[in-house]
Amino acid sequence: MYFIVGLGNPGRKYEMTRHNVGFRVVGRLSEEYRIPIHSKNKLYEAGSGALCNFNVLLVKPLTFMNRSGLVVRQLIDYFHEDASQLIVIHDDLDIPFGQIRIKLNGGAGGHNGLASIMDSLQTDQFLRIRVGIGRPQDKEDAANYVLEPFSNEEEKILGEVISNSTKAVQEILSFGPVQAMNLFNQRKSQSS
Repeated sequence: MYFIVGLGNPGRKYEMTRHNVGFRVVGRLSEEYRIPIHSKNKLYEAGSGALCNFNVLLVKPLTFMNRSGLVVRQLIDYFHEDASQLIVIHDDLDIPFGQIRIKLNGGAGGHNGLASIMDSLQTDQFLRIRVGIGRPQDKEDAANYVLEPFSNEEEKILGEVISNSTKAVQEILSFGPVQAMNLFNQRKSQSS
């Protein structure tokens, strides 16, 4: 079974913020593949089903971002799986808005959700789909920036970004992470 975990914060206050783009991608996967997401307990919402001929569990942790690892550890232990079956979808300040990158391992890059997962699993050996949100234009604090909603202009583009993120999941499952990285990690030129 693959665990596809979208990172975010629970509650209406955070629903449309940049930090919750992982939740939105998992929500789109739920719609496209008709995998209903329902509450399992107070720690997460999840739904299981088939995606690209694999059994998957779509997960939205409800523990707030900096405690996401508690949920991931619990699920991996319960299903007797390991981190190699984990795909984490999260926002990334270091990638320009509108672009995504796939990464096999590495550090948390200052992302508290990833840091929590790495700490709970005691490994960095899991896949990430990094959804670019860019950095604030002015000297705004990054912690405040990620908790703000996308601008109206960004929202117009976000549907395509979320769609590309769901395609990245499909590519990973169908053809493996290396081919998915070759397809999605191409940097766009400044002119495009």
